Amino acid sequence: MKEIQEWNPYYIGASCSLYRPEQFYPWLYPYGSSRHYISLWNDPEQMEDVEDKKRIMEMYPLMARRLQPYVEECCDRLAALRARLNALAAGQGAALPLALDGPAREPMKLTLDAAALGLTGQALADHLRQNGMECEYADPRYLVLMFTPENPAEDMARLEAALAELCARGISRAESPAEHREAFCALARQAE
Repeated sequence: MKEIQEWNPYYIGASCSLYRPEQFYPWLYPYGSSRHYISLWNDPEQMEDVEDKKRIMEMYPLMARRLQPYVEECCDRLAALRARLNALAAGQGAALPLALDGPAREPMKLTLDAAALGLTGQALADHLRQNGMECEYADPRYLVLMFTPENPAEDMARLEAALAELCARGISRAESPAEHREAFCALARQAE
């Protein structure tokens, strides 16, 4: 029998050619290239992570195709909600649009301009919290809500009802709370 150096492609210069040892001996390199396998040898948890990542990457295109209709439906519902909220605010005489829209926005997030209602973002967040909704982010002017395809249409209807209730009460155009006055005024000047 020949020595291993005579028949093994790795030893006869295959490492410099198109042939890689993992092509000839895939059972020796279950985690990809031989160099990668050697770097993972002392870290079995990382080996599992690499294997999990490989499985996810194989499944991703199939999963993305399955989820796409649900994501598109959620985006369409959010676009319709933005239009309804802006119409609601305009009906109350708001000078600014309530729901921000434009090419720079994230399609699965709803950004509300609380200044359109004469409120701070934190005050609007408190009102929504009292109605069983939690926002992702609130500052002295804006409030951000995140939606997913898992949110039922009732969640958007509940949000719309809470904002309609707020508008129906006749929002006073009073000054913002003292601790936010300067930040609120600076943000309001930016919108002009």
